[in-house]
Amino acid sequence: MVSFLLLNHICVLFSAASPPLLTGGFIVTTQNEKVGIFGKYLYDAVGQRVRLFDIGSFKNKTFTADVLLHYSDAAMYEIDDAKQTCKKSPLKADFQPLKIPQDAFWLSQTVVGSSSLPGQGLLVNNWYGKLPDKSVTGTCVVKNNGWKCEGNVK
Repeated sequence: MVSFLLLNHICVLFSAASPPLLTGGFIVTTQNEKVGIFGKYLYDAVGQRVRLFDIGSFKNKTFTADVLLHYSDAAMYEIDDAKQTCKKSPLKADFQPLKIPQDAFWLSQTVVGSSSLPGQGLLVNNWYGKLPDKSVTGTCVVKNNGWKCEGNVK
């Protein structure tokens, strides 16, 4: 199982629609702790682009990455600021909008914190669904300051 934690810097309305622009951070870990990644993302649904800034550890080696995924041009750019280089590669994937899948179903609604006083708790909606390519299933917790998704990757 892989855990993903997306922390959004803007408030997202709870709808099936993808937000047009979004920035945030994420954490990826595995149960055996062999992979740990902390990153930032810039998401552009209108231009079908995602930029990822990562620092992580894999097999006891630290790495950094700066990648621009430009889906409408079918290109991936690996950017190295230190060397001032940019490597272009083909991108053979479809753009996946950040949204709750159409076939997802609502699991529950939970208050994190106190619900006895107004504004003291955080209302959270829990969803379960599959991405269109069917390679990932899992649950997503949607709240006013971010999403937390846990899933299984085939």
